[in-house]
Amino acid sequence: MELSPYIQHHPGKRYIKFPENATSIEPLGLVGETFPIIILPEGIIHIGRAAFLASRMQGVSLPDSLKVIDDDAFCGCTRLNHLYLPKHITHIGTRAFMCCDEIKEIVFPEMVEYIGNEAFAYCRRLKKVFLHEKTTLGEDVFIDNHPKIKIERYQNRKDLPIPYCYS
Repeated sequence: MELSPYIQHHPGKRYIKFPENATSIEPLGLVGETFPIIILPEGIIHIGRAAFLASRMQGVSLPDSLKVIDDDAFCGCTRLNHLYLPKHITHIGTRAFMCCDEIKEIVFPEMVEYIGNEAFAYCRRLKKVFLHEKTTLGEDVFIDNHPKIKIERYQNRKDLPIPYCYS
């Protein structure tokens, strides 16, 4: 029985379809789903609480319109290995990416104002993080990650190494 309003079926295929003009992904909307890559459409500004909890995806494409990733949104997505945060994101909730073991590097855009408690805790392969100097961190945001994790603060995106610059 399908619980997600986003899952559609076509003979021999199963796919995700988001409603036209959608602005958010519902809480618990795609919990535990298996898709290699999920592409969220432009216009989505909010990902709800535990929307993708324990989903088995390798990548997610987040739209530039996205501003808020709620608590536990991608928690336990242990196969997620590619994460590009869009430039307009301002808030990343508590445990949003906790236990995403395959993430190795993250660049937080300048607009990120707050990263919640344990947002990237237990991401055991996370080795490199770039944060804007004005970003406020909750408690234990990067606890129990790779033992040689390197966290750098920057003033503007021109301070980032070339591969991490974005427009």
